[in-house]
Amino acid sequence: MSACSGIVQTRLIVEFVLDLEGIVIAKYVHRPMQGFSLQASSTLNGCLIESLTIARAWKGDGSRRRDLVAFRLMALKDAKKFTSGDEVLLEGVEARGFLRE
Repeated sequence: MSACSGIVQTRLIVEFVLDLEGIVIAKYVHRPMQGFSLQASSTLNGCLIESLTIARAWKGDGSRRRDLVAFRLMALKDAKKFTSGDEVLLEGVEARGFLRE
């Protein structure tokens, strides 16, 4: 394993939007090889992010989906800018942890 760090970006596809809560749930286009953490300037398609977590979703076989991420946006109204199927860009996150082999 190799340690990695630095500011990175990644592409995702919007799966669901909970606009009243300011939440966008998206799936990785290519799952990152390392973990990452939000910075004060981290954005999803230019909208500031308050927090993120792995979405609570399950596959048909009952196992947890690990490809979905839930973003809570700083401005709730920004969620209306997203639609299911949109390809979006997560920018300004810091790579943390180790590369997966």
